Formats: sequence, structure tokens, C-alpha cells
Amino acid sequence: MPILRVKAKTFTRRGIRHRNLEFVPEIIENVKMNEKQRKDIRPGMRVAIVLKQDQRTGKQTVGIVKDLLTNSAFHPHGIKVRLADGQVGRVQEILTSDSPES
Repeated sequence: MPILRVKAKTFTRRGIRHRNLEFVPEIIENVKMNEKQRKDIRPGMRVAIVLKQDQRTGKQTVGIVKDLLTNSAFHPHGIKVRLADGQVGRVQEILTSDSPES
């Protein structure tokens, strides 16, 4: 994972590491996760997917990723995943812990 150095702090995706090596958990707003890139989706993440039968309506289902089913690095309609409850669909949004559930 690339580390961006800005002034006296080291920025990572999961938080800020200060010069004194004290780790401060913090969400960095300018880091954008892309639901169409396979590298941005990991098992255990909370995501909103569209099931095959809901593609016409666009109804989203929220769940935790169990498996990634798309093998390619990018897919224009979203990466296909299997949720922990067994449902399969394409990721429409990567949710953070403070996002409201749909």
C-alpha cells in the first residue's frame, strides 16, 4: 500500500501515523474506494449490492462480502461478490461503518 507523506505526518488508508509512531485511527475523506475496481473490495467489507432479479429496479441489498466472484481487475457494472448470507450481486457502493443502512 503506498504511503503519502505530507509535512510531519504519514498518511495511510486506515489512519494517520505520527512521527512519534503513535497510531491514530481516522477516516481519510479524500481516499475514494471504487466499487468497479477489484483491488478496492475485500472479504469482510460492508457493501451495497444489486441482485440479478433487482437490476431493473436498482434495489440495493446490504451485506458483508464473503467471496469475490469477478476475476478481472475491473468491471463496468461493478464487481460480482457473494455475501456472507449467500446472496450474489454486483457491488454498487462500498459502505463505511457510519453509513446508514438501506
